[in-house]
Amino acid sequence: MMRLPNIVKREEGFTLVELVVTMAILAILVTVAIGVISFGTRMMAQQRTQSNADMLADTVRTNVIDVIDQASASDKITIAADGASITVYVSNTSAYRASGTYRIYNKTGDGAGQVWIERVGDASQGPYDIVPDSTYIDDFNVTCSFAQKEGSDHIIEMTTTVTDANGNEYTHVVTDVNPVNKPTIEIGS
Repeated sequence: MMRLPNIVKREEGFTLVELVVTMAILAILVTVAIGVISFGTRMMAQQRTQSNADMLADTVRTNVIDVIDQASASDKITIAADGASITVYVSNTSAYRASGTYRIYNKTGDGAGQVWIERVGDASQGPYDIVPDSTYIDDFNVTCSFAQKEGSDHIIEMTTTVTDANGNEYTHVVTDVNPVNKPTIEIGS
């Protein structure tokens, strides 16, 4: 019996089918990897944005509470009837603030979306943003509202809200502010 030469036997290399299958598997793996990386990047960006909103709310709350806590027992805190502003008379001078009347309010018009503080009757100081401009990242808007806590003579309920430029709310925190020295709290007209 005569043997035919084996011309089909391959010595090295891959067939076209093997190469196509390998390329298809690689394409699927790359697609999955890109999806995972993209999802992770989006989640990190959302976490960063939420963290920035929380930091802004905490900074505003801390600064407002600092002003309120400087009021002594003989001083007066007046909350606007609409809750959009608070006026604090501080008789004690501290390392941070001179004695006087301070008004904390939500800025409207140019600079809207920021909480401002001004020393009433002191034109030399003028109103200024209660937190540095560099704190306002991600185009956030922050507002505070104030009310006297129901059933309490000395506790102020402060609501701090942080939204983005489209009005999406990121942080909404209600804080009970209990001034250290128990000043008189009244509701203005």
